[in-house]
Amino acid sequence: MKNELIQHCRYYKGEENNPFVTKNAELAFLWDCEYFWVHAGETNHVDLLKTYLQAYIQVELGLFEIEDSTPITLKALLFNRFCQLQGETKNDAVEPFKIFYKRYYN
Repeated sequence: MKNELIQHCRYYKGEENNPFVTKNAELAFLWDCEYFWVHAGETNHVDLLKTYLQAYIQVELGLFEIEDSTPITLKALLFNRFCQLQGETKNDAVEPFKIFYKRYYN
């Protein structure tokens, strides 16, 4: 299962340590998000991902980039973390998140 999830990641490839920490803060952030997403089932954070998914759908992002290969639960996690990082409300973060996401996942 873990290897199947990693196939959907752009930055996390199964390493134990974040290779971007000293090189690029944004890529380090994305690696951390993907790492958390891959390991959520092992750490009993599945319910947390469900909460993020509900919030993601509430702000009408459920169909955003639906044709790409990134699972919606990973997008929801990225959105949640993006909101926290930017200090914005979920509604205010929608358009900036779309720009951010397209920059790193398209």
